Amino acid sequence: MAQQQLSAKRQQGEHIISSAVRHVTQLMLVGYLELQLQYTNYKNGLQQIAQKIGDVEQEAEEHKYVANPQMPFSSMAAALPSPFYALRKGFSGNAFLPC
Repeated sequence: MAQQQLSAKRQQGEHIISSAVRHVTQLMLVGYLELQLQYTNYKNGLQQIAQKIGDVEQEAEEHKYVANPQMPFSSMAAALPSPFYALRKGFSGNAFLPC
């Protein structure tokens, strides 16, 4: 009789432990998924910010030549595309022809 009670208590203890392990595992999985979602959101946000910074830097570089009329022509011309290069690449129109 004592052996059966001991066996029953052992099974009950094992059941409690396995239930607790399952519960903890589920909590860990939920926590992991929440962290993964948060990481993905942060990563996407940082990528969008980096893209915006790149766009602003590019626009600033393009507007530097328009906003600074005192800039020497040689440095301005070095940044502009060659009209003959543009024509060779298949562009047409008066905007690419030299004056």
